Amino acid sequence: ISDVTFRGRPTGLRLNGASNVRLTRVVARNNSVNGLWLENGATGVVVRHSVFWGNSNAAVRVDSGSVGITNSVVVAAGSEAYGYVAQSAAQILGNYNNFYAFSNALVGWIAALGRNQDTLAAWSGETGQERHSLGMDPLFADAGAGDFHPKTATPNGRYVFGAGFTGTDTETSPLIDSGNPASDFALEPADNGGRVDIGDGEARRPLVR
Repeated sequence: ISDVTFRGRPTGLRLNGASNVRLTRVVARNNSVNGLWLENGATGVVVRHSVFWGNSNAAVRVDSGSVGITNSVVVAAGSEAYGYVAQSAAQILGNYNNFYAFSNALVGWIAALGRNQDTLAAWSGETGQERHSLGMDPLFADAGAGDFHPKTATPNGRYVFGAGFTGTDTETSPLIDSGNPASDFALEPADNGGRVDIGDGEARRPLVR
């Protein structure tokens, strides 16, 4: 499943017993419950270069099964929102992502431990995951409008829908050149820094040059 936006549903994408599903450049935003929900033994799910934004309960919830996540952005906002929710610490395997929990949201909840993980450091300490992930505002161009291109202060460095590389910002997103060093960056435009960005978009549309 690639190049799809799941928006305005109870759950953006619900995988019930599915196995070996690959999600690439998927956006799950503004859903009233979860962004991604795994249940009934959904195993071998892989998420790459995706964005979870503004989902009311959990960005990613795993009741049964497992998921691996990398080069993706997980954002939670509000006192009832979580980045990750899992039954056990081994169900969500992630690294080289960016977490941003604000307005009293929490990074995670692990049912087997019976407690919240308030910060990325706490989640990493409990699970051993996300050792190289960031915990920063991703500085998207306009997330509220669904524009998840990262800001850049490089003149004419940000891609603008319908106008090409014409966007210039006063700040630069921490997502740029922060992805997994082992990931292929060949699909990014030239002057790509020799390293993949975290987030959605290289093959679907240009991000930052």
